[in-house]
Amino acid sequence: MKHLAIGGIALAATVATLLVGCSSAAPTPTMKPLTLTIGALVPQTGQFSSLAPAETAGITLAMNDINQASLGITVKVLSKDSGDAVAGVAGAPPTATVATASVKSLIAGHATAIVGASSNDVSRAVIGQVTGAGLVMISPQNSAAEFSSLNDHGLYFRTSPSDDAEGSALGSVMAVGGGKRLALMVLDDDYGTGVEKTISAAFTKAGGQVVAKEEFPANQTDFSKEIAAVVKSKPDAVALVTQGQATTIVPALVAAGIPATSLYFTDRDLLQYGPAMPVALTGATGIAAGPVLDSFFEKKVLAIDPTLTSFSYAPESYDAVVLLALAALDARSTDGARIAAKLRAVSGGSGHGEKATDFASAAQIILAGDAVDYDGYSGGIAFDANGDPTKAVFGIFHYGADNRFTRTRSVTG
Repeated sequence: MKHLAIGGIALAATVATLLVGCSSAAPTPTMKPLTLTIGALVPQTGQFSSLAPAETAGITLAMNDINQASLGITVKVLSKDSGDAVAGVAGAPPTATVATASVKSLIAGHATAIVGASSNDVSRAVIGQVTGAGLVMISPQNSAAEFSSLNDHGLYFRTSPSDDAEGSALGSVMAVGGGKRLALMVLDDDYGTGVEKTISAAFTKAGGQVVAKEEFPANQTDFSKEIAAVVKSKPDAVALVTQGQATTIVPALVAAGIPATSLYFTDRDLLQYGPAMPVALTGATGIAAGPVLDSFFEKKVLAIDPTLTSFSYAPESYDAVVLLALAALDARSTDGARIAAKLRAVSGGSGHGEKATDFASAAQIILAGDAVDYDGYSGGIAFDANGDPTKAVFGIFHYGADNRFTRTRSVTG
């Protein structure tokens, strides 16, 4: 079992000193420091393995910050591979052999909280195993809308917004940008059809009209029929709710007369294409979850892993660990259910806490017997009753002549 790092345990005397003069709601000076064991279920292998370095660095940095604060709680992280999932047959849930074994190992290692998984399918495969054992689970990346309504015993949360939130934000962005007639190219799966519905709803609510919706299966390679229907509808905005098909669809759309300035990408196809895209994307727009990264945070993460070339989901992973520690401190317990019961409050979801933007100041508010509202590097968070963040931030990106995008502004969704 691999440990990312082990911080020093805060001394009971330190806690006692901090608690002098606290209200009766505060912990007593004799309260023993807590040790919270978190399982990091990260994709060390498989199709999402490129995300593991940034996620791991974010988790490690949070652990270090918490342990160095010495404020009554120590975090220990056990890192295990989440691997990939295999889709279920005939409506059956997916299976994830690697992740299932990893969760079993983490439970045996006395973890009471899990940060992960990254893959929606892996989380689908193990969420029953995790929550059934009484562990609280926070994913830094899961986006499937269905996680908002799963029977998870109140133990599942995520620090990234759902696909529904992204779709709603993109629909509004297109309408605000002047779009009146929207056509959509949609991958016919849970992701594509789910996001399409929220894009369409937001666009029509803002006064626009959906003039075409062309769905296709994942294995389709010829899109001439769908593209002809899109062109015939005379749209001024075309949204691609796809996953990997853009390099085929976009050149055909442009060749058929759709200007790049009318194209909108969801996060699945918002890529730094460069020469891999055979047509110019100048003026095309994309959306992806996440705030503008703080340069100080980037430097701290790079100090953990100097080889990082991407920071994707590092802030969401960092905040997941901090929120777990704050909830444990507030609950005076490392029990999964008791931590889960406090997560909404410490994230600001109850709307009554004092703002704090780092673990140390947030912990001091809790130790003083007051309510806290932690706003982290991933944004305001504020979990709702389903464990979803309600203050999600999305970046709006535009492509230049080199077919690479830059962030131009942010919106909330």
